Amino acid sequence: MLNKINESLNKWISRTSVVMLIILCLLGILQIFFRYVLSNSLTWSEEVSRYLFVWITFLGAAMVTKERMHVRLDILTSKLRNETKRYFDLFLNLIIAFFLIALSLQGVAVMMRASTNELKSPALQIPLELVYSIIFIGALLMLINHLYVMYQDFKSKTIQVDKEE
Repeated sequence: MLNKINESLNKWISRTSVVMLIILCLLGILQIFFRYVLSNSLTWSEEVSRYLFVWITFLGAAMVTKERMHVRLDILTSKLRNETKRYFDLFLNLIIAFFLIALSLQGVAVMMRASTNELKSPALQIPLELVYSIIFIGALLMLINHLYVMYQDFKSKTIQVDKEE
């Protein structure tokens, strides 16, 4: 059941990221066409591209969390014995989880500040709390995937540091 929910969530993240990436590429092509063929630049395309890029980055970070593909230094853990390595890995995973909780709380704080000050984006005039919401959403998705990975490790009682290439 938990596996099914996590797979559905990650399919949504993946599909959303692909759609955003396609839109980002099309916006780039459209901007080039307008600027060099029609000699009239779009005023909003750079802003949309920047926001899409940030959203894709956070969603991608959530996806690679589940796949254990984040950069990780294992100089110390490679020298530990299995039981010690397991406890050390648990300790590191708890630190990561607390960091993701703190990041999501800070994401809410940034959204609230933007909302309180009624900040709007320069070209599109959309509320910046919508743009900044990805900090909370991305950190929450990373936390969900990280907790799922921790649960899988606990359930299997094995240590899987990262995905092999």
